[in-house]
Amino acid sequence: MRGKLSPRYLWLVFACLLGFFSALLFSGMAGADGQAGWHRQYYDEGILINAVSAVDEHTCWAVGTIGYATPASLILKTEDGGLTWSQQGPSFPTSLYAVSAVDSDTCWVGGTSLIMKTTDGGDEWTTQAYAEGYQVNSLSAVDANTCWGVGMSTATSDGFIVKTSDGVNWTLQRGDIEYPLRGVSAIDADTCWVAGGEFYGQGLYNIFGYTRGGIWKTTDGGANWSMVGSADRAYGDVSAIDGQRAWAVGWKTIGIGYIYTPYPESCVTGDGGANWTVTGAPLWPGAPAGLQMIDADSAWLAGKGGYSAGGPNVPGFIYRSDDGGSTWVLQDSSINVISGDISAVDPETAWAVGYTTSYDAVPNVSGHILHTGNGGWQPVPSLLSITPDSGIMGDEVTLAGSGFGVRLPTSKVVFGGAEAEIVSWSDEEIVCRVPDNLPVGPVEVAVMNNGGTSGSLPFTVEYATVITGWAWNYWEGYLSGIAVELYGLDGELLSSATTGDDGHYRMVTALPSGGYKFYFHDPGGVFAPEWHQDKDDFASADVIEITGGRSHSVNETMGYHPPEIMSVSPDSATIGGVVQATISGRHFRDGCTVEIGDAPSAKICDVFLVSSEEIACTIDLSDCPTYEAGPRELLVKNVDGQTASVAFNLIPDAPLSISTITPNHGFQGNEMEYLTVYCSGFYGPFEIMLVAEDGTEYETIEYLISETQVDCYIWLVDVPVGVYDVVIENPGGERAALEDAFSVLENPITVTSTTPDYGYIDTYADVVIEGAGFRDGFTATLKFGKESVIEAEHVEVLSPTRMKCIFDLAGAGNYSYDVVVTDPESGCYGNTGQYFTALYTPYEIYSIVPSQASNLSFFQQITVEGNLGPFAAGTTVQLRKGPRIIQAFSPRKTSDNAITCTVPLWGAEPGVYDVQVVCGDYSYGVARLKEGFTVTSPCGQGSGAALLMLGAALGLLTLAAPARRRWCRARS
Repeated sequence: MRGKLSPRYLWLVFACLLGFFSALLFSGMAGADGQAGWHRQYYDEGILINAVSAVDEHTCWAVGTIGYATPASLILKTEDGGLTWSQQGPSFPTSLYAVSAVDSDTCWVGGTSLIMKTTDGGDEWTTQAYAEGYQVNSLSAVDANTCWGVGMSTATSDGFIVKTSDGVNWTLQRGDIEYPLRGVSAIDADTCWVAGGEFYGQGLYNIFGYTRGGIWKTTDGGANWSMVGSADRAYGDVSAIDGQRAWAVGWKTIGIGYIYTPYPESCVTGDGGANWTVTGAPLWPGAPAGLQMIDADSAWLAGKGGYSAGGPNVPGFIYRSDDGGSTWVLQDSSINVISGDISAVDPETAWAVGYTTSYDAVPNVSGHILHTGNGGWQPVPSLLSITPDSGIMGDEVTLAGSGFGVRLPTSKVVFGGAEAEIVSWSDEEIVCRVPDNLPVGPVEVAVMNNGGTSGSLPFTVEYATVITGWAWNYWEGYLSGIAVELYGLDGELLSSATTGDDGHYRMVTALPSGGYKFYFHDPGGVFAPEWHQDKDDFASADVIEITGGRSHSVNETMGYHPPEIMSVSPDSATIGGVVQATISGRHFRDGCTVEIGDAPSAKICDVFLVSSEEIACTIDLSDCPTYEAGPRELLVKNVDGQTASVAFNLIPDAPLSISTITPNHGFQGNEMEYLTVYCSGFYGPFEIMLVAEDGTEYETIEYLISETQVDCYIWLVDVPVGVYDVVIENPGGERAALEDAFSVLENPITVTSTTPDYGYIDTYADVVIEGAGFRDGFTATLKFGKESVIEAEHVEVLSPTRMKCIFDLAGAGNYSYDVVVTDPESGCYGNTGQYFTALYTPYEIYSIVPSQASNLSFFQQITVEGNLGPFAAGTTVQLRKGPRIIQAFSPRKTSDNAITCTVPLWGAEPGVYDVQVVCGDYSYGVARLKEGFTVTSPCGQGSGAALLMLGAALGLLTLAAPARRRWCRARS
């Protein structure tokens, strides 16, 4: 019976085979998930994965959205540690943002408008809450009956808190929180933490920005909520392990001037939220984050990236802290996933979810699920070989080994402490370049990642002098094919190289230390050759000091050859016409422009680059005035700003002539006389002058020109009395004259001083003018040019040498005006070099309280409010109506912006008065409020004097009555 086995042994063999294959299966599963650090378990295009909830090391749920334009719900689940993921239940027309699972059978999900639950592992789903216009952002289940949720109104962004205590029905606990709620962490049926907030920044630079938010907590099942976090922070998530210990992450606004920046923070509490330890956090400003607390000291943080201002795209990330948030270590950013949530089972096992985006014709999204089984840390790398094991600076070497992991910002290769440039990186092979400036001889090479540092291997650095650099152009970027030559100081060519497709070059030499010169030139002739630093020749070139056996960088920015013009045909054109021109030369470039200098009305159109040596264009002078005629330059400007010019003549279309001049006379000694000369055929730079009989010329200054006239001014201070020709002269010497056209007359009026010689814009200026030849009826004006004139008011001539007047400077310009005194009868005037400056007033009156009073008031107290300057000695308040001034007395400053004073109004002329405050010394400034105060009269305008007489008469009658009674008694 040796050929048979007992059934008992058959069962034993079967059990052994079963155990063998089971071991293979589970060892395969462990191997599939035995990768160190974080690795991707699931990926699918066209989906977003937003939230994750881990139950144990085998079971995990994740939710998100299918599609982009018309979203549908996505629910995924694994029961084998992530080896396989399956979609659960039917798809609903909504996006899911929250998930919380109790076990393999019981799970809640939430999103746009709804909360759903399954109790059979995901086959069937029941909608438990539905509300249009609301979004569930986070869920946290305690058991099969108790779950909490938070979210926001999609219309107002107000936050809400909901809860179920029977596993079926949901109640609203709070709906009045004025910012979105983003995170919830429930401990039991009584204790729960929630967090949220928002950052608001106005404009590109977050002007007038702010953050607001809070952390809320309940210990009585939600009947009462108290804020335990700061209100000036926006929180992205919260995670707690009991009622005392919790972490939160978010942002606080830091303001600099009017620019506000959200500063990322992590907050840790161990006393129920009474006190928080605040540290920095590696968050991208404004991006929500997934936070998972491991224990009192440790937490994972997953966040999404974004675009930094002026910098590269910031990828999604996973960080971990094991010291209470003081330091965060980057564990993964290699997959560039925009991480949205993270969920951990224990300190070693966790899942994170997110998505990636790309933009072609339409946005494309792809969902990812990441997993770690060793706490997220990469293994300690092992370095086995370096090929080759010797070389010079910049050589590529290959490092072989294991456990290099994915490349993170903390991943590096070091040669004797110097970090190498990485060409490529994989888990078992790294290609890098030997760093610059290493000492010649052996150095130790090691690989570093966030799991640790490998053992080192030796590498021998050989002697070489390596020179690298680039050639570049502002308009075309890096330049390929540029020859780079290195010369000794004796002019000997020692080495050369050519820039590659990336515009960079590399020279490897055995040169000793010393001084050298570099020459860059373009064999194609497009870019101008030059010695380093734009020197023209070898003799003037900069000397570059090179240290032998080291690496150096010599770069050059090259320009184009400047354009050169050989000729232009034709070389002249008549004003009013249109000509076709051809410009011949070399180094003309695409985009070049053509213009005629000092002739802004000349239009150059239809510019066509025939070749680098010829330009065709149209010169249109149809709108060009005659005064732009004359010898000019035709300029060609390349796109780099370099120009070339050639002579070009604009021929006037009318003869040079003068028809008339106005005025035809002026007065000797006057500082400035304004003339208008009507003429034609002139072009610049022309001159207009007065010419005496003996040929003496007195030049004018031209300042306003049109096609038929020139406005100018001339000083008559030193011009003798007499009759003068008015002469206009073109640049070529051509002249035209109007004979005996202007007379200089003897002037009986002079102005010698003005007191004060300044006033404040929008106020009154009381001025005394001194001089000679003044008579009654004279006027005074302030003049700036021909157009800006301020006439004096209430002019009073006190004597032949003195007059006073008032200038109303309302709307005056900030100019130094000529002070002109005029005799209207004879037309004589004087303005001999005296100036009056209108200054900006730094002060302002806002209001008068009260703003009116009767002239029956003996004394009226008023308060002047505004920016009234220093209340120094001499500060006065006035009511002004023309020359009439009512001076207030007892002014006193009653606040920073108010002066109270008393104004005598008895018998004052009714009407509207300006209010003027002289701030201390007059030089401090003056404030004025036009028509700020009204004096009224019960008897109408002009009745003040009558009331005075009436009052006096009544007084006399009152005194007379007793006397009459005494007289009557005496008679009787």
